[in-house]
This record gives sequence, structure tokens and C-alpha cells, in this order.
Amino acid sequence: MLFLSDIYSVESDTGDKMLVFGIESSGNATPKRNLHTPHRVYGIGVDEARAEIYVTVENPAEIVVYKKGAQGEDQPIKRISGPRTQLHAPHGIVIDEKNQLIYVNHWGQAADFRTPGTGQFLDPAINVYPLGAEGDVEPIRVISGSRTQLNWPANMALDKATGDLYVANDMGQSVLVFTGMNYVRGNVPPTRVIKGDKTKMLNPTGVTVDHQNKELWVSNLGSASA
Repeated sequence: MLFLSDIYSVESDTGDKMLVFGIESSGNATPKRNLHTPHRVYGIGVDEARAEIYVTVENPAEIVVYKKGAQGEDQPIKRISGPRTQLHAPHGIVIDEKNQLIYVNHWGQAADFRTPGTGQFLDPAINVYPLGAEGDVEPIRVISGSRTQLNWPANMALDKATGDLYVANDMGQSVLVFTGMNYVRGNVPPTRVIKGDKTKMLNPTGVTVDHQNKELWVSNLGSASA
């Protein structure tokens, strides 16, 4: 993920750290700093105004927030976690500073991992929280249901000019585009879907909007390509 002058990378299932590289980095570069994170950190979002980094943790499900310059063993400044959050294997996260909202998608794999037999499969969803939320807080809106086409949603990107939310839809082999994110809720279909053989998508997991060149970049886990 690129945020202003730095590049941020997390290790998902394979490690427990966030690496930060300068925008000028090339080749076998040394990171500017690293941060010890919980295991299974997946998505990254930044509140530039507050200089805070939001990361999703797949299991146990939570959103962890750090100061943007955090490094080493620095601890989170807040967390969003608990049963009222309705987070079940969260992955992608986007900070909408204009509307002061947080968008988080999750796979719907629900369980109290400390208690055998409590697992269940719920519908994937995009939860919406007020920016600045913390603790065991309920989403103010939820987008979920068969019409959404969400299927293992991964990283997301917000087009700040239009307000469109782009969702890399891993098992759906597609990118879903939702509009009206400052009010939409429920079992709503995406406004647009990018899908099909010509797209060359194969398990897309990353997506970003290039505002300068008016392009959408998508990275594929299934073919190691963009």
C-alpha cells in the first residue's frame, strides 16, 4: 500500500510485522522501519488527518490502530473488537476521510476460537463504522446478501473524486464497484462489475485507484500478476 511518501507492507499469514519503505526505494532495499503486529494482519488503511494507521486482523477478528510513525514494539492506541462489531474474518479496509467513515469487509467465518464447536458461516459483508470508533462498537450500516456478489472480498480502494468503492473479490474472480457508500446499506447489488476472461483476473486480492492516470490497478494472487 502506498500512502503519501511511504510504502507499507504487511505479512498476512506468513509473519508478524509491517515494513515501511521510502517511495524512492528500489531493488534489495532496507526498510525505513518495521513494526511488530499481531499475526494475520491483512488490510491497511490510513487516516492522514489524525496520522493513524488502521490494520485488519483476520483471527481473532479485530481492527488495530497505531500511530502512523509506530515502529518496533510500539503498542496500538486503540482497537475495534468484540461481538457487537459483527466482524468475522475481516480483510479489506478503507478510510473515508471526507465522510468520516471506515469501510471494512469480512468473509463471514464466525467463531469463538476459544470454544470448540462455535464456528459458523455467515454471509460476507462490508461493515461501516464512524471514523474514530473504538472498542466493541456496532456498525452503523452493513452491506451483505446474495445480491452483493461478495465472495472472499479482499483489499478495497476508494475513488475520492467519485466516492466509488472498488472491492477485489477473490473467489468471485471480479472487482465489484459500489456507489453511494455514505448511505447505501443492506442486500444491494454493485453498481458495476469487472469480470470475465478478457480481464485476466485470477483470484484478485489487491486493487488501487491511480487518480492521475485515471486507471484501476488490480493484483492477482492466482497468477502473481497485475
